[in-house]
Amino acid sequence: FAGVSRAVVPALDDDLRAAIPAGFNIGLIVGSSGTGKSSLLAQFGKVTPSEWRPGAPVVDHFDDLDDARERLLAGGLGHAAAWMRPFAALSIGEQHRAEVARAIGPGTCVDEFTSAVDRPTAVGMASAVGELARARGW
Repeated sequence: FAGVSRAVVPALDDDLRAAIPAGFNIGLIVGSSGTGKSSLLAQFGKVTPSEWRPGAPVVDHFDDLDDARERLLAGGLGHAAAWMRPFAALSIGEQHRAEVARAIGPGTCVDEFTSAVDRPTAVGMASAVGELARARGW
């Protein structure tokens, strides 16, 4: 919890934020492959990958243990053993879930939110992220 790693998550610009109805918290863009979902989402902000300190446990990349637990559970990385491993030691699916856990927050846009997980995990992640957003007032 030294605070030396960061996850850069762009906020929506003022024009786009003004176009979103008051009280709106979570949205979903759906469509067939090639219809411009990612292009539309790119209008909400630049995608910036997270930085992960080599060798540092995943859990050390969060503000504190409670924040880590809530976000990692919401992101679908539910087993604490994975939290103690470095990011590079996680499976591709676990890495994706850790990225989601670090990214979720107010004004966050996540492309391919559940693309690297199976359907039951995706449903659980979507539900847990919604619960976390409501609990934190996002």
